Amino acid sequence: MTLDAHIRPLDLYLHPSRRRRALTLALHLLAAAAVLIAPANGALPAVVGAALLIAIAASAVAAWRRASRGCQLHWGEDQFIEVQRDGEPQVCRCRLQADSRLWPALVVLQLRDERGARLYLPVWSDQLDARAFRHLRVRLTLDGQRAVDAGEGAGVD
Repeated sequence: MTLDAHIRPLDLYLHPSRRRRALTLALHLLAAAAVLIAPANGALPAVVGAALLIAIAASAVAAWRRASRGCQLHWGEDQFIEVQRDGEPQVCRCRLQADSRLWPALVVLQLRDERGARLYLPVWSDQLDARAFRHLRVRLTLDGQRAVDAGEGAGVD
């Protein structure tokens, strides 16, 4: 029996990640604290510090909004993944790239759309239930092995 016999279509809905939002908030608070401490040492003029704080706040709001959106994935029997983000009507058809990474609590999918643009899609373990996250990791491993056996460049390192 070949690996292809075990690969079935996979439909996943990625809920917004609490871990990603917490990490985003922590990093922006750290940046703001660094800006607030710098004028005390005389290393940063107050006007520049205020401008940086405004930029950090704007970045935090934008990052929070991005981290608060869900996403629908449909992974067919080939290595193409259809991605549809919440609030966007178009579906992006992408091919899985070899630079995708697996960690115990995080999967980073590197995708390339039909125009050749890159898309990095982080999938945190809290975005899916444990079973679905495990299926995603197994599918990435199987597709990576299938690509290696076929001599292709796609798959997972």
